[in-house]
Amino acid sequence: MRKLLMSALVSGLIACGAPNGSTPNEEQEAEAPAGLSEEIQREHMALVEPLAPDAHRLINFSLYHVFVEPRAERGRPFCTTLENAEAWRSVMQPAATGGSQLFEPLEAMWRDHSVLLLARFVEADPSQTLRIQGIRRTAAALEVSYQLTEPAPSGGEFNWPIAVQVAKPLPPTIRFIENGRVVCETASTRD
Repeated sequence: MRKLLMSALVSGLIACGAPNGSTPNEEQEAEAPAGLSEEIQREHMALVEPLAPDAHRLINFSLYHVFVEPRAERGRPFCTTLENAEAWRSVMQPAATGGSQLFEPLEAMWRDHSVLLLARFVEADPSQTLRIQGIRRTAAALEVSYQLTEPAPSGGEFNWPIAVQVAKPLPPTIRFIENGRVVCETASTRD
């Protein structure tokens, strides 16, 4: 069964534009793959640009052909810090649909940046109602505050990712604060 699943995954990657014999785990060079629109290339490459310690960038998941594998449950979000490409690959799995050829940020991004990831159970796409209010960094913690109003259920269930890129180094504790309430806390790996 495992071989069948791997075969299906590789076939899906090839169908989605991955070169034959490649996997999303191969190291990327410091440039975006050919065949992407200029807008997607710009947004993908922007993740390598420096960030001030108190600044952040929201990761646009429509760029990457992935889904968050750890499943959030109703009322119990999943959160983690992704401080290198290996950590990204451990929680993000390639998806076999869509038009993007990207599976992960550029390897160069991880030198100076981390990604703070929260996966949340939702019943409709909340992208139009999610507003990152900002981050607050102290020596002990980094807090990501956001406002979210859940839209009316659409008949589905989603493991919705919210990911914020921040500058390294990270303090020991990371908190996600939704509508003024701590919904998830995790530790940085301090690599």
